[in-house]
Amino acid sequence: MKVENLSKTYRTKGAPPVQALRGVSFTLPDTGMVFLLGRSGSGKSTLLHILSGLESFDAGDITYRGNRFADFSERDRDRYRNSCCGIIFQDYSLITELTVGENIALALRLQGERDTDTRVRHALDQVGLSGCEHRRVTQLSGGQKQRVAIARALVKSPRILFADEPTGALDEQTGKDILMLLKALSKERLVFVVSHDRAFAETFGDRIIELADGQIVSDTAPAAQEEAPEPLPDLPARLPLGTALKLGCRNLLRHPVRLAFTFLLSFLSLAFIGISVSAASFNEVDAYVNALYDQNAELTAVYRYENYESGSTGSAEIIETMLGINNDSSRPIAITKADIDLLEATVKTPVAPVLATNVYSIQDNFSSSSAQEFVDKINAAIIANPNDHFSITPNGYLQIDEELLQFLGYQLTGALPQTPDEIAIPECLLNAFMVIGLRENETDYPITCAEDIIGHTINLKLVLENTSTGQTQPKTITGVIDTGCDISCKRSHAIYQSGLHNMRGGEHYHELLFVCEGYLPEYNYALITLPDERPTRTALVRLVADSTNGQEFLRLSNTFSSDFYHGCLSATLLQNLCLYLSAIFFLFAFLLLINFISASVRDKLQQMGILSALGAGFWENVKIYTGSALLIGAALFLLSSAFVPLYVSLANAFITYYAPTSPTLISVTFWPFAAILLIALAATFLGSFLAMLRYRKVAPAEIIRRGQN
Repeated sequence: MKVENLSKTYRTKGAPPVQALRGVSFTLPDTGMVFLLGRSGSGKSTLLHILSGLESFDAGDITYRGNRFADFSERDRDRYRNSCCGIIFQDYSLITELTVGENIALALRLQGERDTDTRVRHALDQVGLSGCEHRRVTQLSGGQKQRVAIARALVKSPRILFADEPTGALDEQTGKDILMLLKALSKERLVFVVSHDRAFAETFGDRIIELADGQIVSDTAPAAQEEAPEPLPDLPARLPLGTALKLGCRNLLRHPVRLAFTFLLSFLSLAFIGISVSAASFNEVDAYVNALYDQNAELTAVYRYENYESGSTGSAEIIETMLGINNDSSRPIAITKADIDLLEATVKTPVAPVLATNVYSIQDNFSSSSAQEFVDKINAAIIANPNDHFSITPNGYLQIDEELLQFLGYQLTGALPQTPDEIAIPECLLNAFMVIGLRENETDYPITCAEDIIGHTINLKLVLENTSTGQTQPKTITGVIDTGCDISCKRSHAIYQSGLHNMRGGEHYHELLFVCEGYLPEYNYALITLPDERPTRTALVRLVADSTNGQEFLRLSNTFSSDFYHGCLSATLLQNLCLYLSAIFFLFAFLLLINFISASVRDKLQQMGILSALGAGFWENVKIYTGSALLIGAALFLLSSAFVPLYVSLANAFITYYAPTSPTLISVTFWPFAAILLIALAATFLGSFLAMLRYRKVAPAEIIRRGQN
């Protein structure tokens, strides 16, 4: 190794520069024991750090076997420290989280060695510590620690051993033993020792170089043969992932209380972010489709509305638009044939146009001497046949054909109506006629079955929009349709009659009079049998949600529309609330994790410097802290994700508090888990990486000094 005009100046902000080395030049041999003497502050340690690649220099150059330090890249410096030299520190610089054997094996693992046990035992034999590989570093004496430091430097068979005050913290006898060991090792390699003890240097040294004020003042053997050129070994440091994770986890566990506190707060923040993302990803269309399934809805109605105050419903009114919720700025209008065709093309099932109106005129066709007799007979029939439904007031008219009849699977006795003068009745209406009888042209007829009423004529008066206008017309009954009407339909009818919900709550096929196409000039809604396939239901809801056209739009209406509407309002409120809170919690969790990991890195700066001295590059140190930090992130993700369903249930409880009968609106999806994973891993990765990045260009010797401070 040849040193030429080497200079180094330390510059500290707010303090005058200090020139540690001034034009130092010398040549070192391949083997032997060279002592570097000098008072404190003379530049001894600085020179050793520069020669061992732990620190840079300002001027001059160093040539090692034809390789100029001035040409070294950062990777070259790591390779040089990893394969060419071993360093013995005054304070031993052992990693307390590792055992004796693990400390020594670390130097080998950085060289890519896997089977290290044999070489570790051999190195311990060389320094007189056989059988100590499993002992903790904290259990050793000062002399034993120094021997372990020598074994760690020696195990990778370096060409040069650099020893910085190896006897400074030892008693005289132990120091003498250490120097005797180094003297024996110097027969096969160069041992460069920094010391302040001239007696030891004169006893053990083959050559003594003395520094004063950064300059060489004496050299007992200034001439030395230059080494033959030889390329650096292509041996980049590679720290095994398992070793990196072990070191990182042990470092993070040094402060268990701080770790637990950080973990708890981060977990709560990430879990809240999960519910926030769930609420933020709330989609009206998807929620409505989910509600259709949750409520086991088989039917839904579609209405056409006119908005006569504003020309457009606006994006903020998407829920209002897609649901059948009345407000002061809209009114229902007739559904069109084009609407029916569009809906049928979307759902791929028959769509039935319906006129919703109570047909009170049907009661004039019952045989009864008085209103009381009429009521008594119906009540007696209900008691005698509790599972049957008796309808005396149809809910309106439904246009039917053979395709719809077959699709619904209803049973027809007789024939479907073919002209506007014909009509088919539901079985529940037939049940009432069977109890009371039929009156036609002032003549009473007993009805015992469906065939008895087919062919008879009843007088109907069409009632539109709650008015009594309209001309009474005779309609011939062509058939009776069994819709599967049962006690549940009866209960629905009773609820409607009691006024507990509006007409739309009772939308079904059961209590309607069945008519042919052209029977009525217009209908006020379309009744749809919902398909089972989710994509088709979604297409229907999306069609309605996007149906705004000028001042008209379509709306969905069924038994839970009103509850869904109010639940959506609560969900939107929660969504806005979570939007701001999640931003706060995100920042809190992010800063908390970064602060904790940064503090852990600062606590272990000396370890980072030691690893760099052994040849570990920046990215190998990053691997230690980033790997362990990512493990924390993964643990936070798993724990936080486990609580997301609980948080979602609490969010739905919040919604149902304001809309008690609302269906479940917020569901657990992929997105909250993805958000938690992304934030947890990003926070832990960036926390460790940013903490390390500030030391990217800092020399290993300076990192060790900061760690010691």
